[in-house]
Amino acid sequence: MRLSWLPDTKKAAFTITDDTDKSSLITVKAVYDLLAKKGIRTTKTVWPFKPRDRSGISAQADHWSSGSTLQEPEYLEYCRDLAAQGFEICLPGASLWQQPTRSDTEGF
Repeated sequence: MRLSWLPDTKKAAFTITDDTDKSSLITVKAVYDLLAKKGIRTTKTVWPFKPRDRSGISAQADHWSSGSTLQEPEYLEYCRDLAAQGFEICLPGASLWQQPTRSDTEGF
């Protein structure tokens, strides 16, 4: 295996990383279906868990900070499909505002 800063002999690279804030299956699917159709693969961030409280984060409007999570079966399945198509799925944090407890992860 060989590691290199840029692919092959390229002199520059361009990346796209999606922020999961305000995501929903409808909006995410519209964008990623188009990207897949065009042959463009990007990084999609996901939250595994819904937040339970704000954990000291200053008040924000719920519509701004909401977003789908992998606890929603249809969203989880779609993100799995994206990964199978070559999209990178990454974790910006366990949830919007806090880390989960052990009981949050049971059965996940």
